[in-house]
Amino acid sequence: MKNTKLFLAFFGLLLGTVFTNSYAQTDNYTCNIICLNQPDHIMSGVKVNLFDSDNDFVATTYTNSEGYFFFQELTIGESYSAKFEYDAENTYIDLADAFSILSYTYGYIDLDETQMIAADVTGNGLVDRDDFWTLLFDYYIMGQPLPVGDWYLPDWNFEMTDMKATGGPSGSCANGTINNDTGDNKSAYNTLMTYTSTTELSDNELVIPIYFNEVINTNGVGIMLSYNNDLIDIIDIESPIKDLNYNVNNGEVRIGWAEKDTYKFDLETPVVNIRIKQKPNVSSEQIEYFELMDGTHILDNKGQIIPFVDFASIQFKTTIQDINSEVSTAYPNPCNELFTLNLDTDGKVEVKIYNTTGQLVENYYSTASNQELHINTRNLQGGLYLYQINYQSKSIQGSITVRK
Repeated sequence: MKNTKLFLAFFGLLLGTVFTNSYAQTDNYTCNIICLNQPDHIMSGVKVNLFDSDNDFVATTYTNSEGYFFFQELTIGESYSAKFEYDAENTYIDLADAFSILSYTYGYIDLDETQMIAADVTGNGLVDRDDFWTLLFDYYIMGQPLPVGDWYLPDWNFEMTDMKATGGPSGSCANGTINNDTGDNKSAYNTLMTYTSTTELSDNELVIPIYFNEVINTNGVGIMLSYNNDLIDIIDIESPIKDLNYNVNNGEVRIGWAEKDTYKFDLETPVVNIRIKQKPNVSSEQIEYFELMDGTHILDNKGQIIPFVDFASIQFKTTIQDINSEVSTAYPNPCNELFTLNLDTDGKVEVKIYNTTGQLVENYYSTASNQELHINTRNLQGGLYLYQINYQSKSIQGSITVRK
């Protein structure tokens, strides 16, 4: 077993059983394996070794793309043990995992041996607040990938009868017959954002509130948002929740908090206020907004994921700002395949090129050599363009005509 364990054990496996009615003394057995009791996080490619009551090997199979494994013609009246092997490629972490560790550290719940192995996120042999903060901050808020390795899956023990199977690992949940043909949405929880109004954005800072569209009593808030990083900067994120943490990176916002204290939100109190500012020299008018991303979920006051949460926020409209065209060092102008700018630097610069409708068509980093920056226009069609060059906390703008 590797030192790095993935989070499977908190609420065990979700296994469903399906049997084929038969008058024979054998019957078929089917189960599915789902990560963390979340039906939309199935586990495919798990190796399943089956043994009988004498611990003699019976057969081997693997879970399919829907997380199911199958064994045929098992003897009715016989007890079996399924042993699992799985080397993970992907991980899934939510606030319920962190809250389980938190509850354990406060003495609210007990964890069995399997759960203690999974809860030791830091690998120091203890389950404490360090494991809670590592899971919440490093793996959820900062989005670091949880180290992959062997999953710790308890043995699945069951007895074949002519009616149903009995038994199973401690902490797991038998789900009964699972019908894959229902067409139901298999998402364990869903979120929706309703936009109530549109506000004009300019050089001044603007506060974008995000509310719940219902009264929520929560012990955990996990919100993931995307936004247009080319047009706005996030200045700060504020919340009535004490010690709420967040991370802003490349057009994504991750907000996370879990604690034993419960916060109550009504429809008038925003869960977060996001303070934004329009970036300088934006040359377009367009409506923007914060959009919910997968991974957003809220815990109730018992630490369980609320199956559906409706949020409310506002949209914001960017305003056209004058592009400073006083820079006259761009040459040749018009150009064909490249033009040159004279700069007071030999370092790395950011190059942004917009068309006349304000759409960003080129965005890359280059290096000025001998205080000259050569900008490639081979991929641009003929026409008028606006450029913005950022370097050493400076920004210069101008226009260039490309002729093909």
